[in-house]
Amino acid sequence: MSMDDVTRATLLLRLKDQTDQVSWAEFDARYHRLLYGYARAKGASHDDAEEVVQEVEFAIFKSIGNFDYDVSKGRFRGYLRRAVANALNRRAARAKRAPQSIDPTEQDYILVEEDQQDEVWEQQWRHHRIRQAMERIAESVDAKTIEAFTMHVLDEQPVETVCEKMNITHDNLYQIKHRLMDRLRIELEEINEEL
Repeated sequence: MSMDDVTRATLLLRLKDQTDQVSWAEFDARYHRLLYGYARAKGASHDDAEEVVQEVEFAIFKSIGNFDYDVSKGRFRGYLRRAVANALNRRAARAKRAPQSIDPTEQDYILVEEDQQDEVWEQQWRHHRIRQAMERIAESVDAKTIEAFTMHVLDEQPVETVCEKMNITHDNLYQIKHRLMDRLRIELEEINEEL
C-alpha cells in the first residue's frame, strides 16, 4: 500500500468525525471537480451541478458513520459514481414530475443505469487522476515548466504556439515534455485506483 493509499483510507476514517472541518474541506478539494465535471457532462447546468455536488457530499456526511471501506465490495470511485448518478437521476425524476411551465430542455439529464459502462465517468475519473498527479508534480517543479507542459501535452497546443507564449526553445519544450511525462507516469502509478 503506497503512502497515498494510506492517506485516502485515513481520510475516509477521519470523515467519520463529522466535526472535522479540515478533513471535509480536504474531501471537497479532492473530489468536487470530479463530481461537478461528471454532472456537467451528463447535462446538468452549472447551478444544478453545484447542487448535485452538495447533495452527494451531504449524503456522504450523513452516511459516513456507517461506512466501512471494503475493497471486496468495490472501489470508492464506484461508490462516488453511484452517488452522483443517483443524485442526477433524482433530479431528472423531479423534473419530469414538475409542471409544464418548467423548460425541460434546461434539465435534460442523461439518466445513468446502475450496471452500464459509463464512459463519461471513466473520462472524468482519468482527468481527476491527472489533476491529482499534476498537483503533486507542481509541488516540486516551477510554475513556468508546469504551464508549458500543460499547454503542450494536456491541452494539445502546438509546439510553436507554446514556445512563443512561454518564450522557450523547441529543445526546452521537448526536455520539459520528456521529463514531466516520466514524472506523470510515476505519479499516476502511485495514485491508488482502489479508492
